[in-house]
Amino acid sequence: MENNNSQRYFYPSVPFTKTLHMERTIMAPAAEVWAVVGNFSAFDRFTDGLGKCQMIGEDIGQVRVKTFDSGDFVVDQLSYRDEKEMKMHFNIINTSLNIRNLWEFLRVEVISSNESKVVWEMAGEPKLGLQEELEKFLTDFAEDALENIKNICIEYENSTN
Repeated sequence: MENNNSQRYFYPSVPFTKTLHMERTIMAPAAEVWAVVGNFSAFDRFTDGLGKCQMIGEDIGQVRVKTFDSGDFVVDQLSYRDEKEMKMHFNIINTSLNIRNLWEFLRVEVISSNESKVVWEMAGEPKLGLQEELEKFLTDFAEDALENIKNICIEYENSTN
């Protein structure tokens, strides 16, 4: 039997666009920050306008269905997770938003015992319109979420001291 790889398709594919890189330094231990960022099922904790977050499955391959207050939805899938290294990859597999394809990488880096850095990288393609418009939307979205993560962690740190 012939192995014809040229007829295999994968959706979503890896976007051939630049990778957006957003980061935020947070005055909190990395493990504490990862408890917020790395919880794939609790994206609603730090995402404005996210009304509902449902999970299907567990671990690698699990699917997350996010429903926003606007009525929009995003379905994404966890493709890689390393608890020890505090990083994960996931990608959109369906959405009502103007995103045809989106790959995301989140990680938490240790700076010191009480300081860490969250790094969020994204590469995506719009269904319609300009690439620059999607990149601005994604950057603004991630920057808002990173600020929320920072505030959640600072609030927690202050409540435990």
